Amino acid sequence: MSTKTTPGPWYWILNPANRTLELESASNCRTTIFRPVRWGMQRATLQFNKGNIMHDAISFGVPIKGREHHKDWALDINHPDAKLIAAAPDLLDALTKLAYRYQAEVFDGHEDEEYSKAIELIVKLTE
Repeated sequence: MSTKTTPGPWYWILNPANRTLELESASNCRTTIFRPVRWGMQRATLQFNKGNIMHDAISFGVPIKGREHHKDWALDINHPDAKLIAAAPDLLDALTKLAYRYQAEVFDGHEDEEYSKAIELIVKLTE
């Protein structure tokens, strides 16, 4: 399966001294996935990485299906990493269901180190 998202693992970097927050990838070399930046006097926006260049989120803005008439003040972000982040709750729910189904149908009480690690990660993410 190929994906257009930034490869993991991903991690957060909060820099209190500079008041910055970034989501980065540790794959190959450090890559910033997205970061909030100041936008005007009172607003902030996110920047997403495309081709190792950070672009303001507005450049990935697309009308929301069914709400196209709100395009001046409500847009979706058409960027693979943004879509992955937004889908995280649904992905975790699906992964949890698959893990329990696997346990019930295949695992059958035998020790499986890879499976145990996957379940530990799921439990950690749902705490």
